[in-house]
Amino acid sequence: MEILAEKGVVGHIGGHFFDIQGKKSGTTLAERMIGVDIEDLKKCKETICIALGEEKSEAVLGAVRGGYIKTLIIDDKCAEKMIKYME
Repeated sequence: MEILAEKGVVGHIGGHFFDIQGKKSGTTLAERMIGVDIEDLKKCKETICIALGEEKSEAVLGAVRGGYIKTLIIDDKCAEKMIKYME
């Protein structure tokens, strides 16, 4: 995880890692994943993210910017921290 953080990774969806701008970060782990590709999430009619706490704010912001989620449910702590990152 430290190596991923050094590369700017803030979160992942199904093992597909991304930065705070929502750009995919290629890893050997993602290449070995079996499942939905992160780009396929953009094509889904509905994707929902539920996150609590400010420690999730960077990952949620990256997912929103990347267009990976359509509906967002977060608490006030996460929202406040996301706003600070956007300023």
